[in-house]
Amino acid sequence: MVIFGNSDMKEFVGLCYIGISREKTDYVILPFAEDISRGTSVLHAPVIPFAESKMAQEGCSFLTEHLRNRPKMDAAGIDSLPKPSKPELKKLNQTYRFCQITLLKVSGVQEEIKIMPLHAKRGWNFDVKAEEIRFYPLPMTNEKFVEALNAALKIAT
Repeated sequence: MVIFGNSDMKEFVGLCYIGISREKTDYVILPFAEDISRGTSVLHAPVIPFAESKMAQEGCSFLTEHLRNRPKMDAAGIDSLPKPSKPELKKLNQTYRFCQITLLKVSGVQEEIKIMPLHAKRGWNFDVKAEEIRFYPLPMTNEKFVEALNAALKIAT
């Protein structure tokens, strides 16, 4: 998928959701796989718990590698992937605030991370406010990544 914006062509690499607990003691990563037959991303299990200390040390490198190497399958393969159950998703939605993290390739060479705070609606639906979306060129320090992530999570609802 090619995305246009900021006068550069951007190629979609991968996405995930990252949540922080309401107590701000831990993170969770919700991985997505790419359905290559439909060009869509699909949430799959397992959910990845991520300690605050681990995020502070290696969050950016872990995340970018995870997004570069996400599963890519046809519809049959995607349908066979385990998915979080509805009760698990409900509990996650009650316990965590989420951002969508998207890895993009700009002009075929440079990578950047797009961070979008998610605003919970009813069920497992979210709103996004365009003015809250931020783009960060890679490479970036882990300290800057965690700072940007936490700023977005702070305004997510």
